[in-house]
Amino acid sequence: MTILTSLGKRLQDMRNDHNMVLQGLARKSGVSVGMLSQIERGRANPSFRTLFKIARALDASVSSFVVGIEGEDGGMLVRSNERKKLILPISESGSPDSGLVYELLCPNLSGRLEMIWIEYAPGVSTHETPFAHQGEECGVLLHGIMEAHVGDSCLVLKSGDSIYLKSHVPHWFRNPGRRRASMVWAITPPSF
Repeated sequence: MTILTSLGKRLQDMRNDHNMVLQGLARKSGVSVGMLSQIERGRANPSFRTLFKIARALDASVSSFVVGIEGEDGGMLVRSNERKKLILPISESGSPDSGLVYELLCPNLSGRLEMIWIEYAPGVSTHETPFAHQGEECGVLLHGIMEAHVGDSCLVLKSGDSIYLKSHVPHWFRNPGRRRASMVWAITPPSF
């Protein structure tokens, strides 16, 4: 089963759990019936903004759509090739290489800590969907350059820099560089 097929199946299951038809989800999310249908059939790779709207309409987190392989060791070890992934283009017409790749570093989100690895393609910006949630988070930039927009501040991170923030302050990120940027984030409580 491909990532897009798994994502589509998960969306369909969540919509059915809410006793919602496609038209109802379209009205509530602002995403067209055609796009929702294509996502559910595994024929569209939704942008982050689209997935964010759908998650909000279903009173869910974006991580609800994360797919992957369950570990066999009681949940302690997550092999690099077995991480749950969410691959999102930034625009509806974009390719996965032009957007964001989220990888869950912990086995699941049932604990009190979330660890994620995020790959940002050159030029990627999440300004249209700023994050704001309860808790706190700390991230370290492994490769590249990133702008972190937190409230009214714009902080520029270079490889090896880290950032800590209170998550209730609206925040978004942009990769102004010409290469992919990689960050690892610790978030508590899990909110992605």
